[in-house]
Amino acid sequence: MEEPLSAAALVGWAWRLYMANWRPVLAVSSILAVLEWLFYLGTVGPNPTAAQVAASSPTAFDFGGPLLLAAGTWGAATLLNFFGGAAEENAPGGGGIWACARSSLPRTWPVFVTVLTATLAGILGCALLVVPGIYILTRWSVAPVVAAAEGKRVTAALGRSSALTAGHFGHVLGTVLLALVLIAAAIFSVGDLGGVILTAAGLRNPVGLLLWGQLVASAANPWLLATLVVLRDDLELRAAAS
Repeated sequence: MEEPLSAAALVGWAWRLYMANWRPVLAVSSILAVLEWLFYLGTVGPNPTAAQVAASSPTAFDFGGPLLLAAGTWGAATLLNFFGGAAEENAPGGGGIWACARSSLPRTWPVFVTVLTATLAGILGCALLVVPGIYILTRWSVAPVVAAAEGKRVTAALGRSSALTAGHFGHVLGTVLLALVLIAAAIFSVGDLGGVILTAAGLRNPVGLLLWGQLVASAANPWLLATLVVLRDDLELRAAAS
């Protein structure tokens, strides 16, 4: 990226970044989806009813819960760093997904605390007439990228995000919302259509259909991570130009 882009162009660039690296990205996302699926089976058993599956995923916070959160955060940090490397190289190959996984391991905790802090602050803000929550989440939206790429602690990552997004609230919010809408549309369309096809083909076990849904969601979510990476780069270009 050589110049600042519009929200639509950023989301499109993030999609091209994803597609240029889809194999390693899907490898990581699939591992996370299977881990979550196994955790689900460990909490409700191998034969849950369709009603149990439809009700929502389990939230039992046993020994597996923290491990699942740690694995998910490590995976997110890995993908953020991988997309960052790929973006710097202007498309494919961000330096190796497994090398990024090793280098991201010590940064898992800063990323987790940063995301947790921003999320809790956003929830609290949403409880106060919604607008404060949207404002907080928007201003801190690129903090996870900063924490993953630079290994900064939570206060430094949040401060850096606030500085980068200053004066660009509408641009940042529009970019993130556009990515979320497109990701949600992809998950519902591909997930539901695939579920219908699998059911028609004879797969009626809710456990199998749940795995399909988790694979689809895990495959789509890295698009948001790629969007945050290119958004951070876009904001840095805007800051340098001002």
